Amino acid sequence: MSSPTTVNVVKRDGTIAPYDGYEVARSIEAAAHGLTDSVARATQIQSELEITLFDGITTEELDEAVIGVALQNVKDDPDFDVVAVRLLLKTQYKRVLGIDRIDGADALRALGEDLGDFERMSPAERHALTFLMSYFNPNELLVNKALAFGVYPYVNAAEAHLYLAKQMWEEANHCMAFEYVLETFPIDRADAYASHVDVPSMAAKEEFEIRYIKRMTEQGLDIEAVQGKRDFVRNPVAFNVVLEGVWFYSGFMVALSFRQRNLLRNFGSLIDWVVRDESLHLKFGINLILTVLEENPDIASDDFAAEIRGMILHAVELEEQYNRDLLPRGLPGLSAGYLNTYVRYLADRRLEELPLKPAYHVANPAKWMATANDTLQLVNFFESINTSYEVDARA
Repeated sequence: MSSPTTVNVVKRDGTIAPYDGYEVARSIEAAAHGLTDSVARATQIQSELEITLFDGITTEELDEAVIGVALQNVKDDPDFDVVAVRLLLKTQYKRVLGIDRIDGADALRALGEDLGDFERMSPAERHALTFLMSYFNPNELLVNKALAFGVYPYVNAAEAHLYLAKQMWEEANHCMAFEYVLETFPIDRADAYASHVDVPSMAAKEEFEIRYIKRMTEQGLDIEAVQGKRDFVRNPVAFNVVLEGVWFYSGFMVALSFRQRNLLRNFGSLIDWVVRDESLHLKFGINLILTVLEENPDIASDDFAAEIRGMILHAVELEEQYNRDLLPRGLPGLSAGYLNTYVRYLADRRLEELPLKPAYHVANPAKWMATANDTLQLVNFFESINTSYEVDARA
């Protein structure tokens, strides 16, 4: 077996470079940042990693090897699980976004910098953050299930298949990002996930979504029939329009409101990336719905339009109750009523894009959302323009 000093690594572009133990050590140390005896853990992982190296190892194999070494030590020390999750998140960013270090290993440490803010936050603020994370994380996977069973098998266009594969990968990436948040902040995971059962408003939102997934996973669709085509349309309405285009954006507003008060700035940067992806997911879903309706005029009717409109209005009612549980006493500058006005504004925009008549006729109460997003690297789907795509840009 070659020693690390003679190991060459095959890069993604096919070039060959010597194994850089210093760079690997930096990545591992960043993933262990904030843990007790972080240097000792990083040294142990690198030492065990270098025993497994061989000449000609690829960067992908090297990534997998270092994560594998961290996981092997979990049985003796659970904190190695945190290191493994952070290393996996770094790898996901590298593969999906082409960012070698999520703006460097420094950005892996960045979320840990928000811990001081978390410790100073009030019980109401901690409740809001925990409530958001308990909802965001599993619902990213729910979206993936809807795409895999409710959309992908029924579309024929190759470009749609390519985009759906990209979106499913992004949803998995979001899930890992939110997992990193749960691992970094002292959030009681069992308590957070218990809210899916114990909080009626959260359970009601999930029941709404699962109703449409079941139709896809347990029954299948006859897309040659009018009813089957309508069932197909109901799925992107439920997931792309309602979940991603209204409910997620409501949560994004709460998440980004912390940064408005100079709190959780690095968490806000993470949300920025998620917002960027979800904006595109929403646009794809709406374009898909409109294309299906254009190609299948037999499914369009006043009754079906009224049903779709009713779905969105019902979703607004569910979100308004959820937000009252999310912000029972409000936060500085943010109340449930203020947030629910934004939800109604979002719903009207989604209705107009379908296109259906708006229901609430309210102005956008949170114009700062467009400002916050446009200041960074985003394409806001209804208000902003293309701006900087700098990594981890700061407001």
